[in-house]
Amino acid sequence: MMATMTDAAWAAARAGQWASWPGLPSGLPVASVVAELTGAVAPLAVASRLGRRPVDRFDASPLRVWADVGAAILVEWVDPPCAGAVAELLAALGPPDREAAGRHLRAGATTTEYVYAGRGLALTVAASYDQPPGFAPYLATVQLFAPATLRDFVLELGGGDLPGPRPIGPGPR
Repeated sequence: MMATMTDAAWAAARAGQWASWPGLPSGLPVASVVAELTGAVAPLAVASRLGRRPVDRFDASPLRVWADVGAAILVEWVDPPCAGAVAELLAALGPPDREAAGRHLRAGATTTEYVYAGRGLALTVAASYDQPPGFAPYLATVQLFAPATLRDFVLELGGGDLPGPRPIGPGPR
């Protein structure tokens, strides 16, 4: 049963079918998450914080994976696949638990974060602020986690982090 659920989760993610995302299965080793979504080997861990607790972070572009005792608890995917138009995806998902200014910024765009805590999914959508729009809205980032309450998303998974630029890549040395 767990293998079937895990296979379904990865199939939905790789296809960009976020309305079918069943939530991040619990207890998955970081190595299997990175291998399933990028085909790469998991990099070395970096000490990090997530919400109010210390965790390990693994940067495997285009992913960032946060783990607690080796098990993935949050996966952030920059420029993920999206099977259809963003408007269709948002309609299929229904009303979010929270809609707010995006915490993941993009140059030349305004971002909005849609959190579906009960689905284990947070989407950041980038849209043109030009009139008429210079480009169609696109899915800039997804965060994948086990289904949770909005409270747990904010307190335990960093869903209340302040907005601002986020490093993509190894950062300063």
